[in-house]
Amino acid sequence: MFKVPGPLTEEIESKKAEKKKAQKAARKQREKEQKEEKLKKQQEEEEKKRFIALSDREK
Repeated sequence: MFKVPGPLTEEIESKKAEKKKAQKAARKQREKEQKEEKLKKQQEEEEKKRFIALSDREK
């Protein structure tokens, strides 16, 4: 036999909503950090390329 759970109380609903909101905020923060890290790496690569090109011209 399968039992259908009763209606959830407002407290449980509220806790679920808070947890979901916290998870979403944490995911958003992680994505922001990853984006910043990616941007930083791209800038470093461009700096290296500019430096290499500059060195070649000086030779």
